[in-house]
Amino acid sequence: MYVKITEITPEGATRADVLGALSNFALFVFLFFVAVGAGNALVWILCLGSLFFAYPIFVQHFYLSMAKSTEVMFTPTEFRVKAEGGSWKIYNRTLTHRFMMMKHDKAREEREKHERKIRRAQARNEVISPKRYFDESYHIIFDYLGQRFDVVTIYDQKRATAVAARLKSCDKIMDTKNQMGEGEVLSPSEQWGDTPGSLP
Repeated sequence: MYVKITEITPEGATRADVLGALSNFALFVFLFFVAVGAGNALVWILCLGSLFFAYPIFVQHFYLSMAKSTEVMFTPTEFRVKAEGGSWKIYNRTLTHRFMMMKHDKAREEREKHERKIRRAQARNEVISPKRYFDESYHIIFDYLGQRFDVVTIYDQKRATAVAARLKSCDKIMDTKNQMGEGEVLSPSEQWGDTPGSLP
């Protein structure tokens, strides 16, 4: 059984938001100068509208372009995983193992950093709400004979939960298989709708 996981990491999500904001600003500047030269009210409306409507489109584009793929394969006796650009790592499924979802290693550090920023802002009578990236991210790990092996890191708890559930389900299916073989390619957005933890 073969599964392809394509998800964005917290680092990728951070870059996507920054690039989205920069692209939106560049579009605004371009339309601003066009509006100044044209002296047309409609162009001014487009200029202002770009601040609200173009940004989510830019961000979505960068989120998709920065997503990374991880391939995993299950057989009755083996679990294989290959990160994008890497090589296959092979584990013996007949030995003690399990899949787990773990909070990102940098979540606590980010949370403490944000708390310090919020306290400093409150001292200035300001209200801020920094976006959380690592605190909303999870490692999907393969616990193999008590040792941790990271399979994939995912930004967004809902998506991470769905992927973890998918891997656990595949693992259980393989436990009942009597012969080896690859199933059809599955991605986290295919064939699992309307199930607990399914992806949007």
